[in-house]
Amino acid sequence: MAGMRCWALALAMTLGGCYELPSSVCGATCTATNGCPDGLRCSSGVCLPQSGGACPSNRLTLTLDNGSAMATLQNVPVAVTLDAATQLDVVTDPKQQLEFTDAVTHAELAFDVESWDPNGTGEVWVKVATLPVGKAVVDLAYGPGAAGHYAPTEVWSDYAAIWHMAGLPLANSTSPDFVGSLLANSTAATEPGQIGSALGLVAPNSEIDVVDGAMLASKSSAYTLELWLDPSSGAGGTGSVISNSHSFNIGRTYVDSMNMLVFQIDLHFYGDPMNTNTQYPIVHLAAGEWNYLAFTFDGSTVWAYRNGAPVDRYPLASPPAISDYVNPSDGGLYFGDTGMAIDGLLDEVRISNQAMTADWIAAQYRSMTGQPAILGGPMTTACPECP
Repeated sequence: MAGMRCWALALAMTLGGCYELPSSVCGATCTATNGCPDGLRCSSGVCLPQSGGACPSNRLTLTLDNGSAMATLQNVPVAVTLDAATQLDVVTDPKQQLEFTDAVTHAELAFDVESWDPNGTGEVWVKVATLPVGKAVVDLAYGPGAAGHYAPTEVWSDYAAIWHMAGLPLANSTSPDFVGSLLANSTAATEPGQIGSALGLVAPNSEIDVVDGAMLASKSSAYTLELWLDPSSGAGGTGSVISNSHSFNIGRTYVDSMNMLVFQIDLHFYGDPMNTNTQYPIVHLAAGEWNYLAFTFDGSTVWAYRNGAPVDRYPLASPPAISDYVNPSDGGLYFGDTGMAIDGLLDEVRISNQAMTADWIAAQYRSMTGQPAILGGPMTTACPECP
C-alpha cells in the first residue's frame, strides 16, 4: 500500500510492523488537497524536500523517558547516544546530516554534536521542547537527504557557559567567549569522559585559565553549577577543581574528619560584609568513579545534589538585600590550580545565572547516564509483507 513502511524498533525486544507514515514525514503520500508541510513539496504523489533530492533513507524513533519527574520540563537538552548499529558511517558531517523533529508537533529541534566517531558512537544533545511526566517521542533522520537545525547556542540558551571538555583549548558551547587555555608549566590531557571526552587534571600543577571567566555568575541573584567529577583517590588532602584568582576555591575536594572524601563550594554574597549568608555546601564523593554534582541558589536556599538527587539544603540566615548577590567568582575562573590541583577527571561543567529545578537536575543526570533515550532501529527499505 502506498505510504506504508516497515520499522524495526530495537527496544527491549525487536518489534516488527507496518505503519502509515504521517504527513510530516518525507516520503509520505500526498494529493492536491492533502499536501505536505513546510520544508516538503508534493511531487508525483510523494512528499519530497523543497530543496530537491531524495528523502533521507535512515530514520529512527527515539523515546525519551522522564523517569519519576513530578513536572513537565520545557526546552530541556537531552543527551542521545548513537552507536555503530545505527550505521553512523552514512553521515559524512553530523552538523549537516542529522535532523531531529518532535513526533507530535513535527517541529524541528535544535541540536549540538558533542562527539562523533563514524566507526564508534556519536554523542548528540537535542533540545526537546516539551519533556512531559512520562515519555516524549522524537524522530531522527540522518545521512544524505537529512538537514536539521544544528544550533549549539540555542540548545544551551539556559546556561551562561558550558564546557564539554572535548580537547584543549576548551570551547564554550554557549558562545565564542569563555575559552579555557592551559597555563604555562601546567599539565592536562583529554581523557574518556562520562559523556564524550573529559579534562584530565594532573596534581599538583594542572590549571586551565578561562578567558574573562570573572564575568560568569559574578553578582548573580540566582546560580547553578553542574559538573561531573572523577577523583582518582581519596588521598592527598585538598585538591582544587574550580578556583578564582587563587583567593578561594569555588569547588575543591578534601578528606574530612571522618576520613570521607567531600566536594565543597564557597558561596559568598556581595554586599554582605559580615558574611551572614556565606555558605559552604558539601557533598560526599565516591573516589575512582564518576560523580554528578550540582549546586543551585534560588534567592533564599542553596541546594546540593549528587547523582541527580538532593542531598542537603542550606537556608540563608536572613533574606538577602537587593544589593546582595551570590558571588562565587570575584576574580578569574580556573579549572584546577597551580600547586594544589586535584588528580582526576572533570567533565561537562556548566554555569547558569538561574536556579535549575530538582526535576531539571534529575533529568540531566538520567540523560547523561543513558537512561532516558530508547532508540528505535533504522527503517527498512523493503516491506513485502505490507498489504
